[in-house]
Amino acid sequence: MAPFQWEYLTSLGFLLFGYDSTFGTITSMMVNWTAGVLAVLAIITFVQTLLGAGGLLAAVLYYLLPLVGHFSFADMKTDNAVFAFGALCILCGFVALFQTANDERERTSALRWLFLAGIFGGFGFATKATTIMVILALLPVLVGAMLHWSGFVAGLFFSWSVYAYKGIFDLNRIFERIG
Repeated sequence: MAPFQWEYLTSLGFLLFGYDSTFGTITSMMVNWTAGVLAVLAIITFVQTLLGAGGLLAAVLYYLLPLVGHFSFADMKTDNAVFAFGALCILCGFVALFQTANDERERTSALRWLFLAGIFGGFGFATKATTIMVILALLPVLVGAMLHWSGFVAGLFFSWSVYAYKGIFDLNRIFERIG
């Protein structure tokens, strides 16, 4: 069996009720809708934990984006699940890095939060490989908060060098893909 993929979960309704059944389609769409709800809950938790009381407004603004609503109820895409796992990965990473107390109990708690961030990042990467952009965006913040502000610059340089090595910034390839 292949590694975890979101498509296995969304096809669960067809597996249980068959391809010709209305219940199979509804169950599969409900699993995909749950990913949208998980993404909204991740936004609410992220904003309320780190920024204050604007979590509900941020979640409503996110869900009002046309493609997000379409992906949640009318299309069986993996993007809401990828966003939810990526947001939870960044939330756990930020909670681990920016804690208030500096005692030993808080440090072991920070390692648990970082482990949980890795788990969510792994789920996101298993769902869709573009989650590597979330992980590479979190890397400079992680290095900068743990070491020194110059570590942020080094982590940022490393992340950008990975993109450059893969040819993301090659303008000729970009223009070939466009036209």
